[in-house]
Amino acid sequence: MRIHHLVLCLVSPLLSSCTYSGANQTTGTPFVNVPYVVVSQGVQQSIKNQELHVVKDATQLAALAAAATFSPALPALDLAANDLIAIFLPIGTACDGLSLVNVSESADVVLVELEKTVPGDNMPCVASVPNHGPSVLATMHKSVKPVSFAFKIGKAG
Repeated sequence: MRIHHLVLCLVSPLLSSCTYSGANQTTGTPFVNVPYVVVSQGVQQSIKNQELHVVKDATQLAALAAAATFSPALPALDLAANDLIAIFLPIGTACDGLSLVNVSESADVVLVELEKTVPGDNMPCVASVPNHGPSVLATMHKSVKPVSFAFKIGKAG
């Protein structure tokens, strides 16, 4: 299996902290796993581009819910105690998958690690599923730190 790494940062007012935080595993700044709960995973409708969100309040959640169609609907969320991490990928093949691998944090950044699986060279797959793209949403404790997203892309089959 060929694996490619791509690190994306969430564009935020703290972009400089996201692009150079000094907190990475090579500098000795330890990352500690953070508990998280996946509240929705699978495919969603309406959002057709890659989008990475950290939802911190009811207003942001209402805007996200207006932009995306979830089936089943999202459960009740306690945004006073938790942040919602929402990742949407563009429409792909019926075999594309997205999963949350881990959430960890250092002294100055939260790292969300994801795995996107695409069809292997010898894996037959439907070309695309109209208006459906992979998504994953999870809650984690409230944080004021910038959030970075790291994708591992692998081939299935």
